[in-house]
Amino acid sequence: MTADTILYGVGDMMPSGTQPDIHFENMKNLLSDKNALSFGQLEGVISNELVPSNASPSHCACDITLATAMKRAGFDIVSFAGNHSLDFGPKSFLESIERIWEAGLVPVGVGKDEGEARTIRYIEKNGVRFAFLAYSSILPHGSWATKKRPGCNPARGLNAYEPDEPDQPGTHINVYTFPHPHDLKNMLEDIKTARANADIVVMSIHWGIHVARAVLADYQRYYAHFAIDAGVDIILGHHAHTLKPVEVYKGKAIIYSLGNAALGNADKTDDLELPPDAHLRKRGIFRCMTDPVVPGRDWHMGWYQSTIAKCVIRDRKIQSVSLIPTFMPEKPPTILPKPGSNEFDSVINTLREITAEERLDTVYELSGNEILLPQTIADC
Repeated sequence: MTADTILYGVGDMMPSGTQPDIHFENMKNLLSDKNALSFGQLEGVISNELVPSNASPSHCACDITLATAMKRAGFDIVSFAGNHSLDFGPKSFLESIERIWEAGLVPVGVGKDEGEARTIRYIEKNGVRFAFLAYSSILPHGSWATKKRPGCNPARGLNAYEPDEPDQPGTHINVYTFPHPHDLKNMLEDIKTARANADIVVMSIHWGIHVARAVLADYQRYYAHFAIDAGVDIILGHHAHTLKPVEVYKGKAIIYSLGNAALGNADKTDDLELPPDAHLRKRGIFRCMTDPVVPGRDWHMGWYQSTIAKCVIRDRKIQSVSLIPTFMPEKPPTILPKPGSNEFDSVINTLREITAEERLDTVYELSGNEILLPQTIADC
């Protein structure tokens, strides 16, 4: 009998320090299993040349050894499509991609031009052919790839504004968001190609409203549903730096945010380029953070809670999807808490609460040390 193939997916990774291996100590056994194919999102650049870009509002870099550390941890494929990938300009961006390749990892969602950024990455594992596509919706101006410019594979969102009371200046305004038509067209074309050439189609996307509890932007649901209708089997979301609800649409899991897999010095705000209003430190820096700061730490609880997505593939189809809770303590490594612990229970409780807040009907069931999504079980 052929063993099941396992796809693992983790969220944002930007460990600090010169020994990045330590951050992955507790994940390594899972990610490096002989039957596993493991995906992660790289948040910061890996480069020796760190000249800040004027186009970027912030500047995030990782230790030069991170790519090789990720390979040692068991990762196979990495999305570098995100809002920090061009923090230090195109030269560092391209160097980071080169270092990912040199480490034996496969980069996706980025490239020297639009064609390369849109390239579908195919990987075979245990006779199962996977297609990976990666996109970013969070893009400082000019960081999406064009025919003549390096950058990320874009899935931009467009805003529309409607005042509740048009005759009352300064009153509440509703914000509606939609997919960029050009990006959506490209996405659907690429998904169609991937579907025709692979058993399992995986879409990674950097999107959403960062550090805000629960809330999903309209454009996320549009992109997600269009993508699954076109042939995607699972969506792995990141960027929000907090857990977001999971939606099961037509039996397919849309994980809107996996959370922070590994962020070194997660409680250190002194090195960040803060806005002049210093009081924002106490609110977790970002104005949109809606949950209170954890006592004794600098961020809200959602910053520290995260998950590893686990997809069981059998007969070249996803048999089931579950989430493995993880938690970032004050010092690395990220831990995989046991069921019944405060950290484990906080993750499943948060998922249930935020899912209800967004009026989704996703079911979460405890199954050993995993949170099973029973609505994804094949032939159920």
